[in-house]
Amino acid sequence: MFELQILLFSLTSIYVGILSKLFFRSKSKNFESENKDFSVIIAFKNEAENLPILIDSLKKVEYPNSMFEIILIDDNSTDSSFKIATELISNKSNFRLLKANNKVLPRKKGALQLAIENSNFSHLVFTDADSQPNKNWLNSISNSFNNFDFIIGFAPLFPTSEFSSKYATYENYKNNILNLISVEIGIPTSAIGRNLAIKKDIFFKLGGYYETMEKETGDDDLLLRQAIKNKVKIGFVQNEESVVNSHVSLSWKELFVKKARHVSTSHNYLLKQKLFILFWHLLNSILLFSPLLLFVEKSNLVFIPFVIKLIMDRMVYFKYSNIFNLKNTIATALFFDFLQIFLLPINFINSFLIKTKWKD
Repeated sequence: MFELQILLFSLTSIYVGILSKLFFRSKSKNFESENKDFSVIIAFKNEAENLPILIDSLKKVEYPNSMFEIILIDDNSTDSSFKIATELISNKSNFRLLKANNKVLPRKKGALQLAIENSNFSHLVFTDADSQPNKNWLNSISNSFNNFDFIIGFAPLFPTSEFSSKYATYENYKNNILNLISVEIGIPTSAIGRNLAIKKDIFFKLGGYYETMEKETGDDDLLLRQAIKNKVKIGFVQNEESVVNSHVSLSWKELFVKKARHVSTSHNYLLKQKLFILFWHLLNSILLFSPLLLFVEKSNLVFIPFVIKLIMDRMVYFKYSNIFNLKNTIATALFFDFLQIFLLPINFINSFLIKTKWKD
C-alpha cells in the first residue's frame, strides 16, 4: 500500500499549497486612489421587512454623493415594498426607485438588466434587498478597480438560533473561501450577487444578461462565466471593509431549495469550473475520511493527512472568523465539514428534481 500513502501525501501537499495562498495575499486598505463612480443596483420583490434595514445601511455608506447612485428596482412586488421604499428614500437625491413593468428578460435578470440600462455611472455594483453593506464598501471596491474589471467580495451570513441556520452560515463561509481560492488560482467558480461589481462597458461587451438566459436563475454565476470566457480581469477583494452581511433564517426545506437553485446553475458552468469544483470536493472528502483507510492500511500514517487538513482548515477558519462571525461555531465546525460532504450528492440530485424560480 506504499502507492496509496504516496497518493495521500501528494493530495495533502496540494491541499496545503492551495490554502497557503490565502496567507500570503496582501489585504489592501488604501483608499487614497481616485474615486470611481458607481451605480449600485438592487432588484427586490416582496421585501417589505428587509428594505428598511437595507436602506438604512446604504445611507451610512461613506462615499461622495456625487460619485454614486443607488437604483432600487421593484420586480412586481405584491406587498408594500414599493410604498416603503418610496417613503424611505424621499429625501435622498442619489437614490432612485424604478418599477420593472416593462422589462424584456424574465425574473430577476430582467429587473437587473432594466436597472443597468437606466444607470448613469460607469461602474456597476450589485447587492440584495436582505443585505447590509459595510460603510466603506464602495471605497474598498473603488480601490480594487485599479487592477480588475470584475470584482467579487465576501458575503457572510449571520445565523439565527436554528441549527439549520447555523449550518447555512458555516456552509456559506466555506463557499466564500472556495470562491476566493478559485480566483487566486485563476479558475473563478462562483460569485455571490450581494457583493459583486463590474465595469459597465465590460457588462455590455459580455452581452449583459441576454447571454445568460439558458438558465433563468443564476444572474451572478452566469455573468461570471461570461467574464471568464471573455478573459476579463477578475479579482477578489477580501478586507473587512468590503464585506456585505446578510442575516439568515432558513428551515432545512428552505435550505435545500436554495441549494438546488444554486447547484442547478452550476450545470451551465464552463468545463474547467466544473472540474475544479469536483476536484476540490473530492480532495476534501478524501482527506476528511482518510482515517478510514486504517482498515486497509495498518499504519497510523493515514491519520496525518486528516490532521494536516484539520490544522490548515482551522488556520483559515480563525483568519476569517471575525469577518464571518464564526466564533460560536467552532464546536460544530468539524461536524459541519462532514455534514457538507454528506449533503453534496443530495444537493446535486435535488438540482435536477426541485424546480426553482425568482424568490424561491
